[in-house]
Amino acid sequence: MPSPPSPLLPDERLAAGAARLATRYAGRFAPETVLGLLADSYSRLAEHARVRRHLVVLAERLTAERLDALAHTQGLVSGPVRVLFVCSQNAGRSQMAAALWPTGLAMQ
Repeated sequence: MPSPPSPLLPDERLAAGAARLATRYAGRFAPETVLGLLADSYSRLAEHARVRRHLVVLAERLTAERLDALAHTQGLVSGPVRVLFVCSQNAGRSQMAAALWPTGLAMQ
């Protein structure tokens, strides 16, 4: 049974990134899944980009983040939970929250 055609890449430089990601996620995701997510990530970034110089690299990084998140939600990998603390007023609260997180104080 022939496989469905892969999505056309909006930028030919994405092929190298797709190969790297397919190797990195071999055994967890099919190369077609990686390629489809990479093409989608690039398209989403390019839609609103004013500067297009680094879109290929950014799309590869975004795709890696999306694949990591997908692997976690599907239970394909286990590991520590990553938490991002953001302070909107630059008062240092996010650093304090990050310091308290491992002790369990931030969860109260």
